[in-house]
Amino acid sequence: MRRGFAATTSGHYGEAILLFQKGFDLSRSQGDPCTAAWFLNNIAGAHFRLFRYRQALAAYLEERPHALRCGDSTSQGSLALNISSLYARMENLEAAVAAADESLQYFSRNSNSPYRASALVNRARLYARERNPSAAIDTYLAGLEESRRHFDPSQPGRVREYVDLQVVGWTELGRVYLERREFDRAEHALLEAYRVQRVHRFSPTNTTYRDLAFLERARGDTPAALRLMDRAVAKGLAAPRAPLFLLLRDRG
Repeated sequence: MRRGFAATTSGHYGEAILLFQKGFDLSRSQGDPCTAAWFLNNIAGAHFRLFRYRQALAAYLEERPHALRCGDSTSQGSLALNISSLYARMENLEAAVAAADESLQYFSRNSNSPYRASALVNRARLYARERNPSAAIDTYLAGLEESRRHFDPSQPGRVREYVDLQVVGWTELGRVYLERREFDRAEHALLEAYRVQRVHRFSPTNTTYRDLAFLERARGDTPAALRLMDRAVAKGLAAPRAPLFLLLRDRG
């Protein structure tokens, strides 16, 4: 396990896959479905980081019967959520929605699961892609509230995870409002993404400034939009989040 994690952390994903595969083979031979599922999950994650989406999907689907044998609804829900995200990357929206709904069904069995918030934000994203903005808005708000409800500031290791989900949720919600030309609500959502990063002492990402620039451009305030896009480009030079060439293209 440690060697596999070390290889993953250092970016040697091919090596990590081989190590996790050995762990999976051993766990399966010993009749340990929970550990076998864990190894397959890490194999899928390594393939995902290499953009090998089909191999990642194959590993996730192979993991499913092992996870079912474990009888852990949280693990099953997390697996369905991962499969949904992967199908969405592969542009298979129908399969992504089916897996997203499955993940929410698993998480509904445990109302205290901290992962339900991620499942709600994922479903909201799919509603937006289905051109159902009303459902997307309601589900984003539900996911963000669920995330706040489960956040425990006494656990420092969970702060980054909380901030990332809040920023993603508020940013994507702001984009839905912007597409509907509900500028005040879009501003509130995008500034909330900015605020969460500042409150927890994270530097706002270049995508935060970029989306605020898009808002000001839509409002017709070109000088404000240019100032914000300049901030996005400067952030992109220092710590890229959105590809720099996209920021330069958007700035014009």
